[in-house]
Amino acid sequence: MKSYNSNCLFIAVLVSLCFYITGCSNRQDRIEVAVRNLIGKEFGADALKPDSTCDFTIIRYIDNPACTSCQLKLGQWRVFMKGLQKRSESITRLYFFVDTDNPKEVIKMLDMYGMANNCTIDSLSGLRKRLNIDAALGKDVVLLLDSTNCVLALGNPCEDPYIEGLYNNIISHTPGFIR
Repeated sequence: MKSYNSNCLFIAVLVSLCFYITGCSNRQDRIEVAVRNLIGKEFGADALKPDSTCDFTIIRYIDNPACTSCQLKLGQWRVFMKGLQKRSESITRLYFFVDTDNPKEVIKMLDMYGMANNCTIDSLSGLRKRLNIDAALGKDVVLLLDSTNCVLALGNPCEDPYIEGLYNNIISHTPGFIR
């Protein structure tokens, strides 16, 4: 009887492990497909007006932040953008789309950091729907766009040094980047 219980437990653990591994692999596949679908996609003028004075735009889409100040991390973004401006003559703008139930708090936070003009409150998830941003990418999606609002890369350069290097590398291939 004891051997039967041990075998059942072993089989249950093995089946659970298979489901876990398969689930992770499917999630990774969904993320890869979502990334491929976004790269090269163009923002319409209804989502973000093109700015002929900018070479690049960094879009940060945040879906209903639980802790607004924690998730926005505006101090990190200000440091990142200042560093980018020092290294490059290319003009890069930063723009936030925030889907929130508390727009006043978001605007207050952005205003404290001098970024209130760089935000759209997207309480209807309009940007996520218009661009078909897959939920597999999470609730905090950062995109690098060129001057025509075409997606060149995605990832958060404030949280991942590889993504920061990628953004710097893309921007460095435009005239005016200072190494």
